[in-house]
Amino acid sequence: MISKHQAEQVTGPVEWINDCEGFLPCPGHDLHGNKSGRRDCKVYLDKVPTIYCVHQSCADPVAKLNRELRRAVSGSTSMKLTLGGVVLSKSIAATPQTVAPKSRREYLQRRSRERQLEAAARKQLERILIDPLLAWNPDQILADSPMAPGEEPREDWLLFLALFDGMEGELWCGETYDSGEEKHRENFRSIEQWSLVDQPPAPFTCSGLFRPNTVSRSNRNVSSRPYMVMESDALSKGQMGAVLRWFNKVAHWPLRAVIDTGGKSLHGWFDMPPQEWLPDLQVILEAMKLDPAMLKPSQPARLPGYPRDNTHQRLVYYAPPVKSI
Repeated sequence: MISKHQAEQVTGPVEWINDCEGFLPCPGHDLHGNKSGRRDCKVYLDKVPTIYCVHQSCADPVAKLNRELRRAVSGSTSMKLTLGGVVLSKSIAATPQTVAPKSRREYLQRRSRERQLEAAARKQLERILIDPLLAWNPDQILADSPMAPGEEPREDWLLFLALFDGMEGELWCGETYDSGEEKHRENFRSIEQWSLVDQPPAPFTCSGLFRPNTVSRSNRNVSSRPYMVMESDALSKGQMGAVLRWFNKVAHWPLRAVIDTGGKSLHGWFDMPPQEWLPDLQVILEAMKLDPAMLKPSQPARLPGYPRDNTHQRLVYYAPPVKSI
């Protein structure tokens, strides 16, 4: 949960009544049709931070401040992972493995680190899969969702788009081969443009956003990467749920969505970790039987709300950093 101090960096002074609730001057008080009261506008910090005002005329400035507050939540999370004595964190960066080793000694040090991470990740997976406190099947995931997913599949599509609220770039939606030709331009649209489409248009999307006027779903055309997707073809849904819960609750990685693919797997959408983690993460994910291909921002992932066989790809967990209002 965001701290009171962090919240006040966004909202200004707050009259706190407990650790997660307080009153503040409405950011749109000059738009109020009636006289403003000291307790008209309130901020809540538990779960998804929210500013609420009893007046309706100030909806736009309140919505803007809500977005700023929730972005602060996303940016303030301290992501850290320790496996086998190797620490990955924003303050203690992983060894810069994107650069080729300059000496045999450096190469051996890197290989030693990789072997250490691989062994630790395998042991961690074994512990995760037998820990009853981490058990998390789709029904439990749905019950634990901070915000209730939609009742109808089409609502999943609109909620999914809200994960990208306020972000620049174009989202790709399509079949895996819908890329590379001018006719595929329609597969790349802004979030605002996609929001005008009533139903999810295709089975797949990406965790990265693309530059305008792109027709090719490739890494070089990705303009930003807000999320990373975890999935596995080797783990059952229950096992994958336990892994997602461990990364979220134990490793403290913000989990924004879980999608039941309608097949044998679950896809977990996490806030994107620091770029320098990726070489180490590839080793960790492979050792934990997760698909390392999902580290690529242009890799297709299942889109919620789309039909598959006799069911639908469904959103079963939803905790957006920013909510469209």
